[in-house]
Amino acid sequence: MRIAALMVITLLAAPMLRADELPAVEAVKKVAWLAGTWEGSGWIAMRGGEKTTFRQREVVRLAAGGLVLVIEGQGTAPDSGKVTHDAFAVVDYDPVAKKYRWHSWRAGGGDAIDEPEVGEGRFVWGMSPPAGGRIRYTISRTAEGAWLEIGEFSRDGEKWSKFFEMTLTKK
Repeated sequence: MRIAALMVITLLAAPMLRADELPAVEAVKKVAWLAGTWEGSGWIAMRGGEKTTFRQREVVRLAAGGLVLVIEGQGTAPDSGKVTHDAFAVVDYDPVAKKYRWHSWRAGGGDAIDEPEVGEGRFVWGMSPPAGGRIRYTISRTAEGAWLEIGEFSRDGEKWSKFFEMTLTKK
């Protein structure tokens, strides 16, 4: 009987957060506005400057008791529905280092690890491609509540050129 009671108590207590996890949960709440299912469209400039349009769907959820934001994105060609982009990312917060962490994976393109900047209704992350320079993505919440994302490239970290834009609405 005591063993059964201990097991019940242990199972009930397991989902509770430890005190040292609370700062991380509070930090992740700053990006929780992204949670939900989003759909929309955008464009990306290919080499040579030609723009290609796409349809995009992002499914975003909080996981692990609010410690992690999980993002799953899939882009498709508007005419054929063929998958053109398939990615997965996680965002969390390290309360000891006092930094957000971003780790993403893209089918056919490896992974990216970054320390994103988080502001009110704004999220900026990026990567350094093997050929050099820096890519950054800025996600902003518009006044209408849409997800607006801009992608930019810089060779020197000072002059930026936009190569990507998408607008998504929450479903």
